[in-house]
Amino acid sequence: MCILPFASQPALAWKPKTHVYLAEEAMKDANDDGLVTFYEVDPTTNQLRKGVDGKPVKIGDYMVDPRILEALRRYPDQFRAGVLGPDAFPDILTGQQIIHPAGKLTTGETGVDVNKNGPGPDPWLRHLWVAAYTGKGPDATPATRAFVAGFLAHAAGDLYGHTCVNYYTGDAFNFQTEPKNAIRHIVVEGYFDKYVPAPTYKTSIGDGVDGFIHRQMIAGRPGTPLAQLLTGDNVKLTLAAQFTALRNTLYADVRATAIPTPLTWYQKAWIADIDAGLEKLPKVSHELALALMFNPTGKADLAKAREILDAFKPALMSMAGLPDAVGKTVVAFETVAKALGLVALQDFIKQVKLSVLNHVTKSATGLTAEELAKALLADATEFDKWMDQPPLDYGKRITRKEFDEKELKLDPKGGWIDYRRVPPAYNTVAMIKLSFLAKDEVNRLMAKLGAPAGVLLTEDNAMLGFAETLDGSNQWRVNDKQMVIARYPAGYGRVFMKQNGEDRPTNPKVLPGALNVDYVLTIKTSDKSLAGTDAGVFVTIVGKDGSTGEHKLNDLVTGNAFERNQTDTCTLKNVKDVGELSGLTVRSDGKNPAAGWHLEYITVARKGRPTVRFDCNQWLEDDKLSKTLKPKP
Repeated sequence: MCILPFASQPALAWKPKTHVYLAEEAMKDANDDGLVTFYEVDPTTNQLRKGVDGKPVKIGDYMVDPRILEALRRYPDQFRAGVLGPDAFPDILTGQQIIHPAGKLTTGETGVDVNKNGPGPDPWLRHLWVAAYTGKGPDATPATRAFVAGFLAHAAGDLYGHTCVNYYTGDAFNFQTEPKNAIRHIVVEGYFDKYVPAPTYKTSIGDGVDGFIHRQMIAGRPGTPLAQLLTGDNVKLTLAAQFTALRNTLYADVRATAIPTPLTWYQKAWIADIDAGLEKLPKVSHELALALMFNPTGKADLAKAREILDAFKPALMSMAGLPDAVGKTVVAFETVAKALGLVALQDFIKQVKLSVLNHVTKSATGLTAEELAKALLADATEFDKWMDQPPLDYGKRITRKEFDEKELKLDPKGGWIDYRRVPPAYNTVAMIKLSFLAKDEVNRLMAKLGAPAGVLLTEDNAMLGFAETLDGSNQWRVNDKQMVIARYPAGYGRVFMKQNGEDRPTNPKVLPGALNVDYVLTIKTSDKSLAGTDAGVFVTIVGKDGSTGEHKLNDLVTGNAFERNQTDTCTLKNVKDVGELSGLTVRSDGKNPAAGWHLEYITVARKGRPTVRFDCNQWLEDDKLSKTLKPKP
């Protein structure tokens, strides 16, 4: 483990003020009548098409997923907190260093911000969605769903915001080899932010969201899906990921010790302090984000930020190896740190003692707290100083006057932007609206756009399955897997405006990745007493090319399904081709009196491929309602 004081990593695309304002526009459309409206884009003007009455022409109104609608209406403050996204949670460092960047060199970015061997953002978005929208218990509530809907809205904003900003700066935010790119990012983002109307400055991680953040974004115990997400070379530059990894290292060493020693007791105390500190992290991260990035003054409140982090400093020091229970046992710390290869923690302690705020802001943005505050308040006159210069490689030279006219489309008399006239802002709102829809409504929109029958959403949400980085450009279409509407460019051009920096196909054909297939499932219920079930049964098929998403089987089976010693057959039609099968998750919703089910096996067949059998031979009941099965050899 190594802790570094500096990282050339991404800053923000839209600033939090812009993120929240645009997300609120989408939320208003959803909340008023439970529907969101999509409008026709006129390709000749790249603006909304107007009818004879002068009003925008509708493509149609589409029903918001009832779960999302309930969440938005009951918990708007949690939604806005979610919109702060990985700029704030689980902490600013883990969000910037682990969630934003790709885990490998990928299309749409140049490698300046890769978290090598990390997960990239899509597995994170999927993880949060599954926890809040398909799970049960305290992590699947309207409040947590509001937070996750906001988190996906943040990702939508990054797709279009970074494409715009990268167009002018030449690349994702970086300091390689000099800080001109980084400064231009801050100037463009800050200037855009100045002309966005004020959003509602009210956020909350109450009603269980703080616990959700801890359980689903921080406490990655060994062998859990979350542990696989808190990975990559950038772990050393974070708080949540780094201390979770440290905790797991200490825990493994304690378990491997046959005869406890005083050092074992020290390690247990250290683990307890890490756990206690990580439980506090969601609240600290939320308060810090409000002080530094999201408050009505538009300024970074450094005094408040220092107060927050100074209060957290004792816990942070204990997490770094000075447990409360044993005091400053330097000898014990040095012995354990050396044995486990954690000596660099001593450097971390020195940095935190000097200034925990500077450590956090510099590791996240490359700037000290004072430099960050100054950059966020850069006067508009700074625009020409930095942008009306010979461009960096792949960048665009522009004056403030040109930017006002061509990008912001400001009225010469002044005032705020009208997001409906600004392509990256409008596209952000359209993508957020799309993320509010259930799968069937997205596919109804696809049919209205005239998409071929095979171009359908197979993921559980339109924001899942395609973004390999939140910092690069054109992520909706440049990767092997595209956002569903981008797979049909003719339809995409009707919903989304063309924006600067966009790599849009000139020949609107269906893009690769649109192949869908039929899977025939055979489900065998065991020959045991009470083996049959009246509960809802759901299946997710997983292969080397992704997942089909979850499908309910009851309505696809003829007759009384899933009775004792019965073999049922059904077909999942026109779903995503996931390639070579690697797993299958079967889930019961546990509803109805006769809910317990003893499943013997499921087979999966598709044309041109061998049938694959998944043995279960277990009960799905009580607290064990879901099983992940592997193919039978």
